[in-house]
Amino acid sequence: MRSLLHSHGFGGQKAASFQLLELLFGVSPRERQQALRMKSKFAFSIAAALLLLGAAPALAGPMRCGDQHTACLAFCHKLTNPAYIPTCVTNCHTSQSACLRSGCWNNGTQIRCGYLRK
Repeated sequence: MRSLLHSHGFGGQKAASFQLLELLFGVSPRERQQALRMKSKFAFSIAAALLLLGAAPALAGPMRCGDQHTACLAFCHKLTNPAYIPTCVTNCHTSQSACLRSGCWNNGTQIRCGYLRK
């Protein structure tokens, strides 16, 4: 055992701890380290594969003015200052009216078009 440890570059007090590891796990520390590397590479590969499979594009339905209006109202009710809620709701209704006419939603900072007017 001593010659085996010295051939792997281990000696002295480290040799005793490696002997203990070898007795406990039945493999040398170098083999254990290689096995752990392989396990981590395998786990990474599985995680990457699952991520790529989950990243397949979902078939989204058409965007509707009403859906954007619902999201706008939900945002308004999450505001921390209740004084701003009435103004926010009014702006949502105004944007919905404009969207139903033009198919474009104006959120105050940008205009997005292509919404169904239903």
